[in-house]
Amino acid sequence: MTHVRTTLRTDLREALADAIPEITWDRRWWMKGSDQQLPRGGIAINRSSDQRTDQDGVERAVQILVIVKILGGDDIDDELDALSVRAERAVLSHLDTVSALYSLRETALSVDDKGERPKGELVMEFTAMLWTEFGEPEELE
Repeated sequence: MTHVRTTLRTDLREALADAIPEITWDRRWWMKGSDQQLPRGGIAINRSSDQRTDQDGVERAVQILVIVKILGGDDIDDELDALSVRAERAVLSHLDTVSALYSLRETALSVDDKGERPKGELVMEFTAMLWTEFGEPEELE
């Protein structure tokens, strides 16, 4: 049995891999690695707020993080912005198939220029409302 969050992470990872194939979409994006492993990206659903809506239903508000790390040049912030456009389209397109309520809440860019090449990080936070039957977290309504 697979929780709807697991299915969503898997499906979003596939959608992003199709949209941005030059990024390695890793299940273990949070693990430390060397700059030689970049570019890398990952999906996390680190928060879910569940509320019973009636006797039969549960409303599950999920927070989805898309994180991308790259090496770049002087225009690394522009590279990150370009990646954010592609990621936003891929994620929102998929969320449209599983939810009626979803959005991009926040996009953050950061650059570390202390190494030989600047290292950039893109963090995008999406939210989506998922509905399941009470006691059945494996399948969307």
